[in-house]
Amino acid sequence: MVSRSFFTPNPSTNKHHSPMQWDISSQVGKTILIRKRREVLSFQLERIRYIICDGHYCFIFMADGTDARIKRSLRYFRETEKLDETCGFLHINRNTLVNTRYFSNVHLSRNKRTFYLKNEKKGKDETHIVSKRKVELFK
Repeated sequence: MVSRSFFTPNPSTNKHHSPMQWDISSQVGKTILIRKRREVLSFQLERIRYIICDGHYCFIFMADGTDARIKRSLRYFRETEKLDETCGFLHINRNTLVNTRYFSNVHLSRNKRTFYLKNEKKGKDETHIVSKRKVELFK
């Protein structure tokens, strides 16, 4: 297992921030507003744990254990709401955008690439698969 404290910046790529440079301070006090039919939903960035896209719907999972289903694409969150590496969110595979605030550790091997998120509510870490293309974020 590789823990967060052992990461070193990767000078071969300046496109991605190394995990040591994740800046989550920009999340404090920021919210995103999303219209859902006749109501407007408000989400604090620091409370979003991860977002998973399934077809035309995205599921937003919050730190308090609640979730919301929204008819939006993952591209909407990355491009319109600017949830990217500069504000502490990583796009680790085709369908998943995770908040680095809840990062626990990552396990990288030849056959398995797993990203672990802390979950105080359940008392154990949740796992997400990291795409081969996104492994550079953790080297």
